Formats: sequence, structure tokens, C-alpha cells
Amino acid sequence: MDNNDKAGLLAGYFQGTLSPGQQEEVEDWIRSSEDNRMLARRACRLEQYITQYSISENSDGAAILKKAEANTAGDRWRKTRRRVARALGNVAAAALMLSLGYFVSSDKETFIKVNTRNGEVASYTLPDQTKVWLNTNSTLLYPESFSKGKRRVRLEGEAFFDVTKDEGHPFVVSARDCEIEVLGTQFDVSAYPDSPEFQATLVSGSIRFTDKTGRGRRPTELFPGQRLSLDFSAGGTTVSYVDTESLTSWRTGEINFNHIPLSDVLTIIGNNFGIRFVISGDKILDDTYTGSFSGQPLDEVLSTLEEVASIHFKPLEINDEDEYQRYIVY
Repeated sequence: MDNNDKAGLLAGYFQGTLSPGQQEEVEDWIRSSEDNRMLARRACRLEQYITQYSISENSDGAAILKKAEANTAGDRWRKTRRRVARALGNVAAAALMLSLGYFVSSDKETFIKVNTRNGEVASYTLPDQTKVWLNTNSTLLYPESFSKGKRRVRLEGEAFFDVTKDEGHPFVVSARDCEIEVLGTQFDVSAYPDSPEFQATLVSGSIRFTDKTGRGRRPTELFPGQRLSLDFSAGGTTVSYVDTESLTSWRTGEINFNHIPLSDVLTIIGNNFGIRFVISGDKILDDTYTGSFSGQPLDEVLSTLEEVASIHFKPLEINDEDEYQRYIVY
């Protein structure tokens, strides 16, 4: 885009007047470089839009935004975003929140939301130089600058964090009513809204897991090589030693697994391609497998698994409410 096109498309993007193709063009441009993201941020501060579009005081936008910023769990997060858009009563402000993700809390702190689409993996550097890899169909919310106290971010989906050490300001990841707190370490968090489990995998350093739902579970310390799994349906947590390289290989654009259960293989593949599997019988999950994929299309990956694991995949009909393509495994 040249400068004139850039200005016009950005304005139309936040006013909600672009065609779907133009919207995608703008989003691709924003994602293409950190310079573009910074330019979009400077041009589209939410405070400026609130002033420009004269949002009424009785809408109490700041209070609603604060509530939205604090609530990122599954369906409640999506419902809160819709309530915010209705309360602000403005297409441009709603488009701004839902697309670039600027939020202003009552103390005027600005938050940035980044997300990945189906099949996309992206990396970001946070204000404290912490590096984050965001897996497909995932969303990360973080402040434009980390102020006093803890460095807090919010995740929906899966991300790998390489945290910059700062003993005076612990780093906290909030996801699905759970928290992971660290000082400086490498770890993976998987917290997709539709998944029956919350998982945290520690590569190096140490992390503390806390369940914030009030279910009475004590904080759990993890050590390198361990993975914590919280089963939302059964309500229990388990900690086990795992192959961390296999479970975090997605961030390199490859799928690698070394002697891991088929259930983990399917989870890795599902998250990588933005699909979900429905298991017809638990027995097929007992065996472990070793292998790797790099750049192969989904049909080739599934075909290889059918040959090696003696299983079969059948796509299920997609309903309007389905967020993912699902395959039955038998």
C-alpha cells in the first residue's frame, strides 16, 4: 500500500466500511512487520476514537472495558466483547477493539490484542523483551508498557513464552481462570476455549500454577520437563514428565514427536492445523509414536498416520456453530 492507500484503508478499517477483501488486506499489512503494527497503534489509539466519536458518558465505556480486559475465559470473553461493542455504540470503536485490540482501563492503561488465524503461527516481542510464539487460532492481550508490579498478559489458545528475567516484576499468564507465574523461563501454555484441559509445559526455569476458580486447589510448582494438566470435566490436576521438544515443536513450523502417546500426537496436529479429533475408542490412544512432519498438507499427515498407527479419519459435517473442522478417529 502507498501512503494514500494506507491512510484511506486504515480509516475505513476502523470505521467498518471496508469490504472483506480490503479488511484482510489491511490485517495482512499490519501483521507483516513490527513497524506496521507500531504505525497502526499510533494512528488508532482508542482514547482518540472515544474523543472523536463523542461516546456518551452514560455508556460507562471505561468500566465496561475494564471488565472485558479482566475477563478472558472462553465464551464469557466473547460475550463480554460483544457487550462492550454494544455499549460503546460505535462501529469504529467496535472494529478497533475486535481487530487491533486496543483497550483502555479506568487508569488509562492501553492494552494490545494480537491474534493468529487458522494455520498461522506468529512471534511477538513484548515491551519487556519477552518473546512469545502464538499458535494457530490464538489470542494474546498485553499492555502497551509494563508498569509497576507484575507483568500480566492474557491468553486464549496456545503460546510459548521465553520470559525476560526481572525479579522485581514477576511475569503472569492468565488463561481460562488459571494463572502461571514466573520470573524468567521458557514454557508453553495451551488453553483453547473448547479443550477439556488446560496444560502448562515447562522447558526451563520454574513456574507456579494457580487455579483462580475457587475450587480449592493449592498452587503447584513445576520443574523442567514437567507438564501440568487440569481436566475441567473431572476437576483434577496431574503432573507428569514429558518430551518438551515434541510438545513445543509447533513454534518452529514443524511437527516433531518422540515416543509420545497418540493422544498427544493428535493434540499437536489438531492445534497446528486448527482442527479437532473425536476419539471413538480409548484403546487406540495407548500406543506411543515417533515421527516428524515439516510442511506437509493435512491430508498427507492424516494419510501417514493411518498407515503407521492403523487408524482411520473421517471428517464430520460442519455445523454453523462449529469453530473447527472435526474428524472422527476410529
